[in-house]
Amino acid sequence: MASEFPLYYDVIFRILGYHRDDYGQLFQWSLVNKEFNRTASNMLYYRVVLSPPVSRLHQLNLRDTGAVTSPSNLPSATLPQYAELVVELEVSGFLNPRPPPRNTLHTVLRDALRKFTNIRSVKFVPATFHEDVFVDSLKLLPNLHTSLRELTLSSSCTSDEEKVSLLTGIKGLCKLALHSPGRAILQHLPEWLENNSSTLDELHLLDNCGSVTPGVLKSFLPHVSESLKSFTLGLSYSITDEDIFTFLSQLPNLEHLRLRNYWQMRSPTHKPGLRQLKSFTADHRGPLTTCKEVATFCAWVRRIVAASPIQVLRIVAKGEELSDDADDMNEFTNAPPDYVQNSYPAFDSLIEHLTKKHATTLRHLQIGSAFVSLVSLQNLLERCLVLETLQVSAGNTALECFSQLVPVAPRLHTASFEIRNIKPRSLKLEEEDVLKTLHHGSVSLRRLAVNGRRWETH
Repeated sequence: MASEFPLYYDVIFRILGYHRDDYGQLFQWSLVNKEFNRTASNMLYYRVVLSPPVSRLHQLNLRDTGAVTSPSNLPSATLPQYAELVVELEVSGFLNPRPPPRNTLHTVLRDALRKFTNIRSVKFVPATFHEDVFVDSLKLLPNLHTSLRELTLSSSCTSDEEKVSLLTGIKGLCKLALHSPGRAILQHLPEWLENNSSTLDELHLLDNCGSVTPGVLKSFLPHVSESLKSFTLGLSYSITDEDIFTFLSQLPNLEHLRLRNYWQMRSPTHKPGLRQLKSFTADHRGPLTTCKEVATFCAWVRRIVAASPIQVLRIVAKGEELSDDADDMNEFTNAPPDYVQNSYPAFDSLIEHLTKKHATTLRHLQIGSAFVSLVSLQNLLERCLVLETLQVSAGNTALECFSQLVPVAPRLHTASFEIRNIKPRSLKLEEEDVLKTLHHGSVSLRRLAVNGRRWETH
């Protein structure tokens, strides 16, 4: 039996993989027998999350000691038989803002980190918190250098000199993400980057980045110019396109990029020349309603990817959720019967660029908020033969066009459409026609979504 166990474990692992995110179901599987318990426990405690929902009682209940009462696997994860299984720890949501000693959450987190000897990723990003809740935990992080590789922090950990001084001693990081970084952390960030220069290949500055200036970006370069492969920059009116393009041009090994676009009067004088860039995500403020706005935005995207073997391109409007699955976006939820989705100017100049310059490399196009004409949709499907996922907005005849052209897209397995300039309830979708497209279209097509309705075949 000993020689057969690896296969037995692998079979169980594949079965339970379908329920990886369903903790209740995994718990039920863990009760089957010892081997199911072992496999389910690995999944249950791989990622530990504490994310309390919003509650008014935090400020009103004087007896609340900050104990972990929300649905969380944190308490049981600290048990000896499970602590070594924990790889990721996330603390988010609405933590009790009461100070210690009445609020004991800081000791709970500190004691948990001491037991999580194999921790690889730590994320401290609560919406509400007491300013000292993570101080004890931050003191422990430098001691986890043998296992800790990814760190994500919000202002709860970066707002003052005391906390920042603890952070700069953390070494061995491969990924560092900072939400709304302020001056306190940015002043010491070059030192921190220097301490991790031999390992760090991902740097993400997220959300409000108003304190990030051209000088701040320049101070990063001596420590990340050769090693950085993934970079994110949120919204900063202190930085122009010229500034960010100059910075990016000095990152020759960059493969993944995410930037927040805002309208500027002056266009940059040069392109960043990112010859290794494989994935680009462009964030913008919301619906681009004029031809000038669309043309300017498309030109900005084209400049960034012009020299790149781009494989993944995403455009995310403010308020949208970024998803890896093209059919998980752009749903008409609770839309009134007379609601009409506007038909904005087409992003055809961007599609034309992609079909001419990146047809042999483009695999995933997730631009659900971008309207595409039927001619551009046709060119896209006919020329981008390695395209695997597609998400766009189009006119009310897009489905008919797609049904005719999908056979020429041999690798397309997921497609999602938002039909514009039509009332959601007036869109007639015949189940038989959709299934016919799925079964008799491309041999690889498996998922199709239209205005939130989804179909899937196997």
